[in-house]
Amino acid sequence: MNLELPIVENPLIRCYLHHAHTLGIILNNKNAELWVLSHFLQLYSIDSGAVKLDFYIDPYNYECLDRGYINYFYLCNQSNIHKFIQEALKNNYYVLCLVDEFYLHQMQAYQKLHFDHWLLIYGYTGSSYMSIGYTKRLIYEKYEVELDIFDVAIKRNYGITLYRVKDDYKFYYDKVLAQELLHDYVYGINSSLKHRIFKEPIHGKFGYKVYEFLQEELKSSVNHKYPYILYEHKKCVLDFLQRYCSNKNIISQYKEVVDQSTVLKNMYIKESIFGIKVDRTTIANKIEMLKNMELDILKSII
Repeated sequence: MNLELPIVENPLIRCYLHHAHTLGIILNNKNAELWVLSHFLQLYSIDSGAVKLDFYIDPYNYECLDRGYINYFYLCNQSNIHKFIQEALKNNYYVLCLVDEFYLHQMQAYQKLHFDHWLLIYGYTGSSYMSIGYTKRLIYEKYEVELDIFDVAIKRNYGITLYRVKDDYKFYYDKVLAQELLHDYVYGINSSLKHRIFKEPIHGKFGYKVYEFLQEELKSSVNHKYPYILYEHKKCVLDFLQRYCSNKNIISQYKEVVDQSTVLKNMYIKESIFGIKVDRTTIANKIEMLKNMELDILKSII
């Protein structure tokens, strides 16, 4: 028996798996794209951790998601794992777990290094699970993990998380939230301070100050994911302007910001992925130019 839940193969935000996976689930729903575009308008950076620059949003705790978690001590028996996963899928829950990509032939780490990464399961066949993610081709695409390989690759000590969109959730574009997030971005306000009743604030750079983070990081490494996040952010800001700014000249100017963020992204990819050295001064100047161009435009209307 085969079972396949719907999954969006090209979600709006997909630089990181933790965004691509959850958005791939919710974007199947009416008006979900509007919801996404009003939530992804603030950035932050921190000096340590696996993810140092990202959107200010918790991708695993969206209010629209019905979320469950099964602790590792329930997963000792392999047959129970498969039964549990397949029952979850039958009840329209997507399954997220951690696997060692050393064992997955579709991945760059295959037989080279042990690398723990998230696996999203959206369906199964008689012999494999259906998943989606970045493969060794550096493309976000569908692939299958054989059941016997899954038994070896899964990291049981991290448990299993389940997601599905709440049946009664109504997606909409939250204009007030979008305005607040974009205001915080333009003026470098730490948005997490507003939510400290729920969790400890983030100690880092917020909003346009992430450009400073990029300049500092550039001294030691070139990570193509950071300008990719920047580029995805510019696309969301442009969408906001196209909705609520009547000044066509402003919109035209901001399209140039998007174009320049694409150029910056490609400069990083050229070195980070293809190994072609790019002059650091050229990149640093592009970062500074992009920051000044963007702020000049946004401060004139926000």
